[in-house]
Amino acid sequence: NKKRLLNGSLKKELTRWWLKIIRFEVTSLLHQYGFIQNVIPNNYTTEPPKSIEDVKFNLNLIHSFLDINNESYDIIPCTEKLKSIIYPKINNFLVNSKIVLSSEFGFDISELNIQS
Repeated sequence: NKKRLLNGSLKKELTRWWLKIIRFEVTSLLHQYGFIQNVIPNNYTTEPPKSIEDVKFNLNLIHSFLDINNESYDIIPCTEKLKSIIYPKINNFLVNSKIVLSSEFGFDISELNIQS
């Protein structure tokens, strides 16, 4: 893990992991409110969506989710769940990073002012 931490691959792996979890949880939350998956084709510049009404529905749903004045959606449990899963892994990464950097560059961990 030391080599992977120093070359950045461990951070990249952690980032990919948490983005995958966030994508899954947010998609699940959106589906609870009727979000329609895959309404826009991958090659949307050459192939139009099958239903523009579905695209409009999804767009309106996303806009209402992003509206800070709209309290119709209970987003807090989703964010709390994500934080409870992701933050411990990030904190573990920070602790391990401090240890490796301290060992590799020969200074006291307490000199590192990295919040964990």
